[in-house]
Amino acid sequence: MRTVIIRAAVVAIALVVGFTFGGCAVHQDLVVGEGGAGTTEMTIDLDTMLYEYISDLLLSIGGDPGDGDLFDTEELQTAFETHPELTPLAVQSPEPRRLKLALRFADIERVFETPAGGAEDLFEIAHDDDERTLRVVLTQDAVQQILSLSPLYDTMIADSLLPPDDGSMSADEYRDYLAWALEEYAPPGEAAERIGDARIELSVRPEGELLKQEGGEVVDDEVQFSIRLTELLTLREPRIYSVTYRAD
Repeated sequence: MRTVIIRAAVVAIALVVGFTFGGCAVHQDLVVGEGGAGTTEMTIDLDTMLYEYISDLLLSIGGDPGDGDLFDTEELQTAFETHPELTPLAVQSPEPRRLKLALRFADIERVFETPAGGAEDLFEIAHDDDERTLRVVLTQDAVQQILSLSPLYDTMIADSLLPPDDGSMSADEYRDYLAWALEEYAPPGEAAERIGDARIELSVRPEGELLKQEGGEVVDDEVQFSIRLTELLTLREPRIYSVTYRAD
């Protein structure tokens, strides 16, 4: 089976976890077959200031982060098991700030289908003879629907960290809000810089001849895409990224 190998900061179901835990680094390997099926492995590491903030928030409502770390692996396992397109292969939290996932998906184009709609076109694979085009289409509705899939979405943690879903907050305003919320967990003046520098990065290396790309930068034999986290979560205009290649 021909494949497209994608190394990403946040792609596929990692978006659900990565969006909700905004200040984190996500490193991912994603293998997508020609028909849209594939597997993904990823490691998610929370920023220290976000980890300390969430720990204190849990303590303030009577919880104890030491009871099982901040990532509820059992809840995530259940969420993945009940998703019609996903099969969890591994859901582990070997350290309090780290989550490791391995998932199999049946069709990348259907991973983010929801009853409310809005995210079903996040991933698209177009066929034209021996050419393939993988497109990632980011919209405000898609981001909100992806967030809603997370078991963490309707929690105090998400309410405290996510921007309003009506598009009323700009990326800079959101950065300043997070910096205010997290300022005591970082050296003076550092929170805003760290939040502003946080990015979601995606590297796509097609198995075949790379023909063209949209929205990224070609480096050697792969295409690298990047978007600031604050821009993504306050998205107002659609962002489209794509890679077109000739399959071997």
